Amino acid sequence: MSTFRRVATISFNATLRTYLSGSNLFWIVAFPILLSFLISLWLGSDGDTAVSRLGITYETPRGDQASREFVRVSKVFGVYLIFCFSTLLTRAGNLHDERRRGTLQRTLVAGVPYSEIVAAHLVSLILVGALQAVIVLVGTGLLGTRWLATGWGSVILPVAGTIFAASGIALGIAGLLRNPGIVQLLAGGAPSILALMGGAFFPLDVAPAGVQRLAAVNPMYWAMEALSGGFVYSGWASQAAPMAILFLFGVIGMVIGVQGLRRFEP
Repeated sequence: MSTFRRVATISFNATLRTYLSGSNLFWIVAFPILLSFLISLWLGSDGDTAVSRLGITYETPRGDQASREFVRVSKVFGVYLIFCFSTLLTRAGNLHDERRRGTLQRTLVAGVPYSEIVAAHLVSLILVGALQAVIVLVGTGLLGTRWLATGWGSVILPVAGTIFAASGIALGIAGLLRNPGIVQLLAGGAPSILALMGGAFFPLDVAPAGVQRLAAVNPMYWAMEALSGGFVYSGWASQAAPMAILFLFGVIGMVIGVQGLRRFEP
């Protein structure tokens, strides 16, 4: 069997196992959709605020309707960001679980090179993230979130950038931390903190100056910037810089992860 086929087979099987678990299905897709729906009901009226205050009308490049839709969409997107990063961080730690259970060693004995196992692990992270995104976006879209109000690029590009960055960061953390318990702990708390400090639920303009400066190294901030660039500003022209930074996050994480996992080679 060729290298490509081995990597594809291992990554596909890992993705399939992830979504065949009932508990995983609930926490990865069902709960985010439910939570997004509740939040959109609770805060949905914010999107109807007037754009004229004290006689001054605020206009955005893509129109007032697009700006109002962004207010609604951004809250649901913030929930998606949390669960995307949490899911991929949890999934990244599974490699250490497989090492502890002996599954990894048995795969090596079967003749699969360790480098291919790491590559398949990275591909499975991207596949898990992509499938989660499709289900969550379709589910929340059916419940009223207008993801495509300003076109496909407004949401597809930020989601793709988020998956790539989150996959790389998750692999990087797995390469730095050998203890799956610590990785699970980070998966449970870090994404929510990053979302709050990245402007996912409130404008960073009202945040302390220190939080605004830290946003430059917060991938969720750049994901939100990519989304707002598509919905509010000039589309791809406004999304290019945030997308490039998300790509950089992903590449750096992947390099750190691969180098770190090489130290843990059985």
